[in-house]
Amino acid sequence: MYEKFPPLSHEKGFCHVSDKYKVIFLPIPKNASTSIRCIKEFDFNLGNIFCYTDKIESGKYQVFTILRNPLDRFISTYIEVCERAYGDSTKTLKKDFYCITPPPQKRFCGILSEVEKSFFDIYIRPQSYFITDYQNKLFNLDFVINFHDLEKGISLMLERYGLENVKLPKKIFGRRIPVNCLCSKA
Repeated sequence: MYEKFPPLSHEKGFCHVSDKYKVIFLPIPKNASTSIRCIKEFDFNLGNIFCYTDKIESGKYQVFTILRNPLDRFISTYIEVCERAYGDSTKTLKKDFYCITPPPQKRFCGILSEVEKSFFDIYIRPQSYFITDYQNKLFNLDFVINFHDLEKGISLMLERYGLENVKLPKKIFGRRIPVNCLCSKA
């Protein structure tokens, strides 16, 4: 299924492990994964879920993730990719769609065309990639948080692990979005 996608820096099974709380977080890019990693109490280490199979099956470790509406995630990805036009990401800046000037619809169509040709960014990978094994079998998830009800989901998850509720940073509207990336209402 993923043959057209080249190898990634975000390998299959990549996770954050809290040995302190015996919990594994499967991050999905653009699904609040940075905010979760910022919860200091978890004291996460980088890991790979395949190394914890026995501990998960025996119930010694629990696994959670955050899922998001795919269209909302793609729009967030689009904004992220556009922001890189002002950064130093040489891999993405070499793509043809960065040379497209307004109207923003042309750049958006350019990104869609690039996605059709090949995978170019970890954010475009479907969410299922991050929560399944190599046979596309879903990992054993104990807790799934809905991105659109994030505060409530995080609160319930933290309560489950005996942690006090924390305020997560909100990056969605707090970032500077380049004007030429904004969609017109026309």
